[in-house]
Amino acid sequence: MLNKFFTIVILILSFFSLSVRVDAFSTVKLLGVPVAKDFVMSPAKVEVQINPGQKITREVFVLNRSGEDAEFDVKVEGVEAVGDGISVAREFSDKYLLDKFSIDKNKFILSHGEQATFLVTINIPADYRGRSFNEAVLVSSQRLSDIYNPNSTKIITQLGSIFFVKVSGKDVQSGEISDFKYTGGNFVIDFKNKGNVYLSPYGELLISDVLGNEVKKINIDPWFVLASSTRVREFQWEIPTSLLPFYRAKLVLNPGYEDNVNNGNLNLFLISYYGLAYLSIVIFLVVITFFVLIKYFKNHDE
Repeated sequence: MLNKFFTIVILILSFFSLSVRVDAFSTVKLLGVPVAKDFVMSPAKVEVQINPGQKITREVFVLNRSGEDAEFDVKVEGVEAVGDGISVAREFSDKYLLDKFSIDKNKFILSHGEQATFLVTINIPADYRGRSFNEAVLVSSQRLSDIYNPNSTKIITQLGSIFFVKVSGKDVQSGEISDFKYTGGNFVIDFKNKGNVYLSPYGELLISDVLGNEVKKINIDPWFVLASSTRVREFQWEIPTSLLPFYRAKLVLNPGYEDNVNNGNLNLFLISYYGLAYLSIVIFLVVITFFVLIKYFKNHDE
């Protein structure tokens, strides 16, 4: 509980410090930091909109909670789509970006409870002809006692902060729903990013019964889809065992740019087999009753 409290405090301090200009790498000693045998890095995600000819600096915070002195190494690696997730490459996504995305400190040592602030600078020249890009700032930590003792077990911990950089005038935003289905008690949405920058699609899933009454509304929070990749979102919903046989699911999704809403032909009609069985029984009884009544009146007339 105490660890969570200090983590929240660090994140809050990091948020408010964004308005304070820091000109270089700095450290500060925090009191009462519990020993958690790890370190905290924030923010985990940074979104930057930048124009050619503009320079933007962002702060990254690292807090040592290992209980002893530790050495920290900072490096930058490219971010790429792998399957339904993201991964980092072994180097910059484009070597052309080496002088356009930089950090002011590659290695430092922190004692327990000490927090470091280093700067990430994005500098886009006015004649930039490249594209928008994504980079990961990775921080790895190793205890000094492990470094200086060759016989100790080496434990290296690594965390990262992903920078999503959109360069104005260089981005092509295009995305679509490539598949929408219901299987195994889950709605499955496949979203394909056809552009060259990341997108954050969001929307809602509206489920109604055969009478048009809304049964369930599922909010779809924004999720990141890297350029030229497809990501899948799943939402669990079990068809009710009610007497109503049919349900309709309508997907309304904004791809994450402008006011474009992808909602054409995105309706699923679901069958409740419990309700369908009930309806079949009712129809069967009505038909039987109908023929019995016909036979009764026919015999009565004779």
